[in-house]
Amino acid sequence: MEPKEWLASCRTRIKFPDFVRECGFWQEDDAHEQFLNLLASSTVPARVRTSATADYELWRRNEGREFWASRRIWSQLSMAAKKTAVGVISSSERIIQTKLDEVAEEDTPVRATAPTILATEDIDSPVMVSSKPARNPFVVHEGHDSSSEEESEEEGEEDEQGGGVLLPDRVEREVFFAANLDGLDLAAGFKPYYNEIKRKIVFIDETEEVLGRSGIIFLKNGGSRLQQEHFGVDVLAQIKEKMLNKYWMKADVAASRNQARNWLDLIADKDNDRQEILAAMVKAYPTDSFDQRLWVYLVGAVSKFPVKDKTKQYSESTAISSYALPLCQAFMNDPEKMVFLNFVDKTTISGKTRAGRKSRREPDLVLELKDESNMTILELGMGEVTSTACRTSKKKNAKDLARIGLGLKDALDLIEDQGMDEATLLGYQIIGQNMSVYLMRNLGNVYVLVHVHDLTVPDSLQELGIIGAEYKTWFELAHTVKAGIQAVLQPKKKNAADVGTEKVERLRTTTTPELNRLLKRA
Repeated sequence: MEPKEWLASCRTRIKFPDFVRECGFWQEDDAHEQFLNLLASSTVPARVRTSATADYELWRRNEGREFWASRRIWSQLSMAAKKTAVGVISSSERIIQTKLDEVAEEDTPVRATAPTILATEDIDSPVMVSSKPARNPFVVHEGHDSSSEEESEEEGEEDEQGGGVLLPDRVEREVFFAANLDGLDLAAGFKPYYNEIKRKIVFIDETEEVLGRSGIIFLKNGGSRLQQEHFGVDVLAQIKEKMLNKYWMKADVAASRNQARNWLDLIADKDNDRQEILAAMVKAYPTDSFDQRLWVYLVGAVSKFPVKDKTKQYSESTAISSYALPLCQAFMNDPEKMVFLNFVDKTTISGKTRAGRKSRREPDLVLELKDESNMTILELGMGEVTSTACRTSKKKNAKDLARIGLGLKDALDLIEDQGMDEATLLGYQIIGQNMSVYLMRNLGNVYVLVHVHDLTVPDSLQELGIIGAEYKTWFELAHTVKAGIQAVLQPKKKNAADVGTEKVERLRTTTTPELNRLLKRA
């Protein structure tokens, strides 16, 4: 059969071994070249090509070696021997198996390994490939040279159609999970869920599965199809409800909200006259330290914000430094405890201490615990920001959300490594003016990340009133941050993650150089 004819006959997944058999290839190099050229010149969707290339690379590293060894043995037999072998198949199988055993002794197949669960071991995680056009968009290049990493990162984003994938992990390794949330056994559903996603191709925009590879249950919009299949819709709803009831702090907001609304009404009544507004705000300076931070934010907004932003076209750095950061600092900073939210451009402390290769992720916003010399001790929260111009980029938004989840897990791991009680950390994804708030807690050796609320970040004087309407959520967010990191500010020594009387080893964050590049800054 001709290669193009074979490709046209494929109705489901494109499999390289079928291509070799149906098209009658006996030479390994010729078959590989023909297959890649066939994919490159085909009109099949980019996502299908990417999946076929990923399957091909994994097969070549594993079953491919034995396949071609067997193929070479058969090609060396005479036609008569082949006919005899067909009649006496058991004898042929013994001959081939003997040859394969000899080949296996000389050349052991390369296999991907599961994420390391021992804290002292290096990580050799599932292989991951990117479909971005490089030397050949359909060739997965093996190996990684750290000297070329910067050059690789400068090549830019992956193509929008293909995306990136995490390849399956074929190695059988028993991982013990133990996690309990107010009597709800999370491990029962998570173990089969984890075992499935580590053996399937996971696209980068499948955030639930990307995070699941590192032991994280990510819940948003009722969960993914696989989560619903393994946990059940009712259990997923219970997990989110219990997480919010236990770790999201409800608070009496009446007094503080009245103060904030008085300031916002004052700003609205002055008809955008900045001088009159500032003069009135000076007279209304509060005595409470929490209210003082909000007062400072409002005064800064009156001084710098446009009256009305019709275009809403500004850069990511402007979105962070002018709008998102000042507002979030008003509710999250705690100078007395040396806790500060900062706009950073560096690898996090928790990322640096990760086992294996150093993380290259650099969050936009990090809530940091400082010492007296202003050095960062721990990260207590992370955020990613997308400008209004890029708010429709589904791929970037998916990468940012994955970075937030993995970063929060790293931060929780570091907190536990330093012998402190478990903490509750918050993550923030700001897309344009919309800010999504996420809450993460580690329960045993399973981590739960849930979507809590959506808020709006004002970018003009006319929009400041939105804060009054959403003030209850902002106020509760501030109390949740404070309560969640209380265990870190007043640490109690502990030896390991405990579930009942059992000590469990936690699953280390899945990381490869390719994953770090895939999650690089846009």
